[in-house]
Amino acid sequence: MKNFALSLTLCVGIGMLTADVIAAEYDDADMLPRVISLSFAGEQVGIQISVAGFSAYEFPLFVHDGSNDSIRSVSATEYASLFGGDPEPLANHFGNEPDPYVTTDGTSYEPHYCSGYDDRVISDMVIADQRLVVDFGECTAVSEIELDGDIVWMGTYYAGGHGNSGGLGLLAISRESGQIVARIDTGGYPISHVRYDTFSNNVWVITDDQIVVVDKEMTVVTRYFFYYDFDPSSGKPEVRIANTWIASHPLAVFAMHLPSDQYQRFYESVQSIPNEKAREYDLQDLYMCCYFAPPGTPSRKPREFEILVPFLLPAFQHTLESWSFPLKLKTKQATRMWRQVACKHRSNDAAARLCDIEDWGELIELERSAE
Repeated sequence: MKNFALSLTLCVGIGMLTADVIAAEYDDADMLPRVISLSFAGEQVGIQISVAGFSAYEFPLFVHDGSNDSIRSVSATEYASLFGGDPEPLANHFGNEPDPYVTTDGTSYEPHYCSGYDDRVISDMVIADQRLVVDFGECTAVSEIELDGDIVWMGTYYAGGHGNSGGLGLLAISRESGQIVARIDTGGYPISHVRYDTFSNNVWVITDDQIVVVDKEMTVVTRYFFYYDFDPSSGKPEVRIANTWIASHPLAVFAMHLPSDQYQRFYESVQSIPNEKAREYDLQDLYMCCYFAPPGTPSRKPREFEILVPFLLPAFQHTLESWSFPLKLKTKQATRMWRQVACKHRSNDAAARLCDIEDWGELIELERSAE
């Protein structure tokens, strides 16, 4: 799950890294981008995302035009001209030192936290020094709120021992009575952000797998979903947005780890794999740790994917260049990440040799010395 503190590569993307990664369930949402900034200017809403959480790939920028309900990709220059500067990062309320809890209008509040070991279901919140008591009916944590007159828009999640999962969705609560007046389904994943757009009076809700826009009538106006695919003209992996769910191409996520001069060649290799088979590629190796197949173990990946083995070392090297923490630590973690991919191709001689090497940093040094 995306907010699971033991997730190796996603923690890297937000400045955290654990020494070891232990068992946890991989979820399809783990590979999706994160919304890291929302900007509002009249009918325009700016969206900045981080890509997959662990790559040096540029942070894409998008603009939603409320006049025709469209979203387009924009340059950093155009974004700055529309919103008067660079994107402002959204608050990070997950982690050991969360950012201050403040609504868009500057009102401070104290959220309610409920863990899997807490049977209290009454949320005792404080908003601008005023107490708000809400009976959720079940254990639910509050991630972020926004104020709209008497209405408190409240994002929820479930905080368990193995990470965060979906709570009660988005709640509209009467600030006067504490009664829940509406509950909006946001897809079952944790809500990380709730932002109020004073121009449209819509509420923008960010979850692990989508953006949900809710109007003052407390109905969903639209939903936006991110997915990955290739630009067929250049082979570049790219992030796209649609108002219906579209499955990402898993090998486009793989390509995010490559240096840009490898994109075209990688894409051509992908094209040689039957499309249906290519879309079955298992990305779990890029998120979970660790499996190193012993000698004699048969390949766990279909032979069609052996064409990708030559890209493992370039991906490893680019991963090292992308990460900004100490060399010894990132070499260890990047080796684990790509070595277990190699081990899934044990039947391929080149992959088997890579699988048996515990420190890929030594390979890079040998290559450099041979140049």
